[in-house]
Amino acid sequence: MLRKFLIVIFFSMMLTGLKLNAQVVYYEDPGVSRLLQTFKSGNTSPEKVINGWRIQLASTVDRRQVEQSKKTFQAEFPGYPVVVVFNNPYYKLRVGAFLTKTDAQAALSRIRQRYNTAYLAQDQIKAAEFKSQ
Repeated sequence: MLRKFLIVIFFSMMLTGLKLNAQVVYYEDPGVSRLLQTFKSGNTSPEKVINGWRIQLASTVDRRQVEQSKKTFQAEFPGYPVVVVFNNPYYKLRVGAFLTKTDAQAALSRIRQRYNTAYLAQDQIKAAEFKSQ
């Protein structure tokens, strides 16, 4: 009997279009808002440096050789960012900008078909480079 009564009430509410609207209003302290904005801008800055992975193709003391290798690589694999790192006395040609080692290994397997001495290297990478890939 109670079940029938509840069913009748339910359907009558549906037919009359009874709607319940609820709103939640919260107030945020201005200091908290400033702190969150500072945190957000610091973590989305294109100058932010992140630990990541690159693929090292060459290391030599001859800068011209590295520049030539860079041009050759860019012609063969145009989708990867290429950087030359100078650690006295060596010029190192590194490519890619990978957040995880797994992503870097996948690219390494493709690149090793042409550059068989390539290997993974950890590097400090600007956040903007991850978006350009």
